Amino acid sequence: MKQYMPLKPVKRGYKVWCLADSATGFVTTFDIYTGKAQAADDGYSLGERVVIGLCGKTALDDWNVVAFDNYFTTVKLVEELYRRKLLSVGTVRMQCRGLPEPMKKKAKLERGQFLYQTKGCVAAVKWMDNREVSVLSTCHSPKEVRDVTRRAKDGTHSTVTCPLAIAEYNRICQYH
Repeated sequence: MKQYMPLKPVKRGYKVWCLADSATGFVTTFDIYTGKAQAADDGYSLGERVVIGLCGKTALDDWNVVAFDNYFTTVKLVEELYRRKLLSVGTVRMQCRGLPEPMKKKAKLERGQFLYQTKGCVAAVKWMDNREVSVLSTCHSPKEVRDVTRRAKDGTHSTVTCPLAIAEYNRICQYH
């Protein structure tokens, strides 16, 4: 059951997937990764299966918000969760299949600027902070913004505009 994880400080260990409440930090359910599944012909990637499996193991209310990082986020996953009456938001990798072409290309944005594209229930948002940050969301309007405080390299603070989807993702996913 031990896994080799070359990017971790401790290279060998147990991989545990958790679903936790963002308000309290308590784990509601978890799954220990034991290796490749034998019958994985459902058309989902490992990350998609993990999220769908964890959400199915617990009694989530309709339209709860599920947040996850770019290892799990795909257009297919957020659409599937929406079909199951769950809202979602997650950072997304630029090479993600199904992502709109303008989101895949490097944009010439100044800090605080953003662009977005929607398709059905899914909004793809790209925002320039120190570097580009991209998210997929089914629970935020891509047009809504919020002011956030950012620290410059010299230590000074400034206020920049941030899409609500990214500001809320950061709020939900902050560690306790």
